Amino acid sequence: MDMDPANFRILHDDYTGREVGEVAKTMTEQALTIFSRPAFLLSNSIEKPQDIGLGEKIVQSISHVAGNQITIWGGGAGDDLMFKETLVFDNTNITNKGILMLVLNEDKILVNGRAATGMKPIGTEKVITKSEGSWILEIDNQPATDLVMKYIGESLSPEDFKDFNLKPIFLNLLRENNSSIIRSASGFNMDTKGITVSGKIKPGDKFRFTLLPDFDVLTEVRENAKQFQQTKMPEADALVMFSCIGRIDAFGPMTSEELQGIQSAYNVPMAGFFAYGEYGRATGGNNEFHNMTCCWVALKEK
Repeated sequence: MDMDPANFRILHDDYTGREVGEVAKTMTEQALTIFSRPAFLLSNSIEKPQDIGLGEKIVQSISHVAGNQITIWGGGAGDDLMFKETLVFDNTNITNKGILMLVLNEDKILVNGRAATGMKPIGTEKVITKSEGSWILEIDNQPATDLVMKYIGESLSPEDFKDFNLKPIFLNLLRENNSSIIRSASGFNMDTKGITVSGKIKPGDKFRFTLLPDFDVLTEVRENAKQFQQTKMPEADALVMFSCIGRIDAFGPMTSEELQGIQSAYNVPMAGFFAYGEYGRATGGNNEFHNMTCCWVALKEK
């Protein structure tokens, strides 16, 4: 793919000392002066691991300025699970507190993609009845830690918690439009009986616990990509992928099969990276911040 430079623009900004949502808003306003129908492929860096959720603010700011129908795909920059700091860069700038956008002219470039998880919800629907920020404090009016411990089959004293190594727990968060997204819960607070998740939640949100994807997902993702190619976008010049680094833990060496399965639907060049949080439109829903998701995008010059 060799796009005409007139059909894309690379924007880069640093949010040091500024609110990240405001920086994203300003960059989106700039993009709208360049193209009447911009599409965004983006990434952002973080100075410290607890800032992974900043990606959600960026996605929300872009949607607020450009409208809910705007095309957004991307992922948080990663550092191979070291969780120290991440970086974004272009030819002249590099920063650990920045936003990088590839803005495409959607009047000239078709941009279409999917957010796929393959994760299966289990058990009954539950309601978050109390939360604070990214902390879930009560589920169905019970302390969140008590219910989660019951779910994973553990009974721990406060002393046990100090040495307890929690594996990620995944929630299938249900949206009003019948779409759903994945939230990863990975931390406990025994004082508040809360669990922390990557991404925004609020009282009244409904969810079901979710199983890790198994190897059947590899076939499912490949078949879904083929169906997408046959029904939504027959041709592409290139593919871009933003896949959660947690999928490497889930699939191990088999991860390459998921990548190859998607690439085989079009047999065109594909590039991408393993991300800390993924951005894209939930199937049948809005642009969202995802966990444990494979977001892939097909590009085609008109």
